[in-house]
Amino acid sequence: MAYYEAQVRSATGEAGVNEALAGVTPAQWREARAEQRACQKNQLKQYRFRHKRATFLQGLEARWAAVAQRTPLLP
Repeated sequence: MAYYEAQVRSATGEAGVNEALAGVTPAQWREARAEQRACQKNQLKQYRFRHKRATFLQGLEARWAAVAQRTPLLP
């Protein structure tokens, strides 16, 4: 929403923004949304590691322990 508002206030105005958005296909939108969600997930992981390190590491160790129990190749 903030990007839309910034573009509306730029030289192209609302009509220019709406025209540009009309050319975006649903596939392009889904791809951009997936990329944005991946970036956000990575940033959240970094934040949790920096600011809630103990909780983050406990969760990570719990997930590793769960995977190790299901993997017959590991001792």
